[in-house]
Amino acid sequence: MSLVDWPSYVTIIGFAVKLAIAICKCSQSLLNKKDKSVLKIKSSKLGDYGCELSHAEVLNVLRPHQDLTYLEVKYYQGCSVPHWMMSLQHLTHFTLWLFNYCESLPPLGKLPYLEVLNIGNMKRVEKVGVELLGIEETQTSPAIVFPKLKQLSFSDMFKWKEWEGVGADFEVTIMPCLSSLYILNAPFLKQLPDFLHYRPLLQLDMREELRHWI
Repeated sequence: MSLVDWPSYVTIIGFAVKLAIAICKCSQSLLNKKDKSVLKIKSSKLGDYGCELSHAEVLNVLRPHQDLTYLEVKYYQGCSVPHWMMSLQHLTHFTLWLFNYCESLPPLGKLPYLEVLNIGNMKRVEKVGVELLGIEETQTSPAIVFPKLKQLSFSDMFKWKEWEGVGADFEVTIMPCLSSLYILNAPFLKQLPDFLHYRPLLQLDMREELRHWI
């Protein structure tokens, strides 16, 4: 099958892992074809077949073209996400699911066209703060973060305790287009951040232990 015969999406399942090496070496031309707008990556446990590559190393090689609009990454075992994810300036849909070792979230607020963000099963994340927004502590100029975001969901965040706001020190507009917020299974989260207190959400869905503070 030639590259032109492939559909408009690419799915990579399993870093099992000689296959991943072959993809890294041979399929970069496929990932770089700009008519491929969707990339789904679902990894499995590394170490199969004697491979010594880490998840982060594999993903760093599997860098797609910057016009990608849909990215889904599941079962990632690295400690931090690859830097190329922050360069996907045309991304509209992003799913991050079951990251076992990441303790903080990447600065996704810098993605200018992101409309749907799904975050789930971040096993070590206890706090979400300005790092997700992409705000620098020294930032003084006005900014808009998540300017196009319409739908935000968190699920199975069993260690998540705090969702930090930005305070009065930052001159920033956050998620001005947000209309839907979903939080499922975050039993230790106590409150929403200040920038969501007066947000006119069209749909708010929070389940399990969160119902006591709705």
